[in-house]
Amino acid sequence: MRRVLPLLGGVLALVAVNLPWAKVSGGGYDLDLSGVDVTGGLGQALALTLLAGWLALLALRRWGRVAMAVLVGLLGLSMIALAVLGHDVDAETARAELRTVSLAEPLVTVQWWAPALFGVAGALAVVGAALLARTGPAPRSFERSAGTDPTAWEQLDAGDDPTTAGADDGGASDAEETQWAQAEGEDGR
Repeated sequence: MRRVLPLLGGVLALVAVNLPWAKVSGGGYDLDLSGVDVTGGLGQALALTLLAGWLALLALRRWGRVAMAVLVGLLGLSMIALAVLGHDVDAETARAELRTVSLAEPLVTVQWWAPALFGVAGALAVVGAALLARTGPAPRSFERSAGTDPTAWEQLDAGDDPTTAGADDGGASDAEETQWAQAEGEDGR
């Protein structure tokens, strides 16, 4: 669950930033301003950066993951701050949007729930980042499992190929290896 929280925060932020954050009315026209319009694209940039940070969190090891979790947490905090402080539409933006269809003076109605949803997305990112920063090392996908033969790993560490260990255990004999080497030399490889 802790790995999914920043992803949920990023997806929710992308949805919330594209919802109408304000409605501009005037001259018989109603225009919706999305969070992208209201924040000048900052909300969308934060959401996309959060998703990129989430991908990095999955790929990094312990200290890299801690550093990236701190950055993702700061992204989440800035999303919360943007939701609280940056959701007001200034008069010039409203006038410019309405002037595309009418010359009337705008009446701006701010929607409260879309910025609140954006703030919740930021909170999910902060909580997810804190949980990921606190956890132990990420599981490695290529760890030596307990059920494998340790001599094969020792041979690989020494630079030998355990599949060609000799004729006695099913591998190629020295004569066969010489034959293969000569055949490869004749082919020009």
